[in-house]
Amino acid sequence: MDSDEDPREQTASPASPLSDEIREAIAARLEKLWERYTDALNQFITLNLSVIGGLAAAVSFLQNLQGETPNHLESKRLLIAGLVLLMFSLICEVGLRIWAQLFMEYEILQPKEEVEKYFEGLLPYTKSYRLDPAQYAWQRVVARVITGVAPFCFLLGLSLSLIFLYRNLR
Repeated sequence: MDSDEDPREQTASPASPLSDEIREAIAARLEKLWERYTDALNQFITLNLSVIGGLAAAVSFLQNLQGETPNHLESKRLLIAGLVLLMFSLICEVGLRIWAQLFMEYEILQPKEEVEKYFEGLLPYTKSYRLDPAQYAWQRVVARVITGVAPFCFLLGLSLSLIFLYRNLR
């Protein structure tokens, strides 16, 4: 063995088993990553629910804000479209949160034998060690699409709802 070699390179080579310290460090990083991801999803769900609740409260008090004479609300289609988009976004977010929780439990919280099998010859963070790539490829694509569609629908629904409120408050 040459003394000039870096000991980290020896430990990380695919043929050698990983030490317990490295496994614990990777597990801690994965746990932090999933906590951040689920916290972000939870905050987005809370924001969406707050917007829907605030919009419902604003619409219910809109007649009182306009004065004594009962006026009909203008541009109800904007309100309905905005609420539908906000609800669709909320459903996408909740579905993504459930998927993330299930994937996290399936992928990370496994028996020690499976973890040992995973780290034999594979680099961490590269692929699922439980599923064949062909089996979860569609799930990955759907999760990415939903991750893009949910914020877009939220912003579009919020914009339509704000336009509705603006037209009815002037």
